[in-house]
Amino acid sequence: MESKTIFSTLANDPEMIDLVELFVSEIPEKIDTIEQLLAAEDWEQLQRISHQLKGAAGGYGFDCLTPLASRLESAARDRELSTIQTSAESLLSDLRSVHMI
Repeated sequence: MESKTIFSTLANDPEMIDLVELFVSEIPEKIDTIEQLLAAEDWEQLQRISHQLKGAAGGYGFDCLTPLASRLESAARDRELSTIQTSAESLLSDLRSVHMI
């Protein structure tokens, strides 16, 4: 399977670069949190972090993450267990592909 790399569309914007760098630096923590919430079956907190990620990702130029986070948010809200798992796997995979440069 070919690995992909995801970059921010705002990475070259001098007014956004520091914010984009901060967002990227926090991704490992977000991955850990999502994995912990999945293991704990804490759907309410998973819905909350997915909602936050949905907005932040687009705001920092990672538009491709927004629909993945939205799908996970909806699945967690509706307690759709099979969709939660597949949505989380997709989002986590793409989060691991995010790079600054």
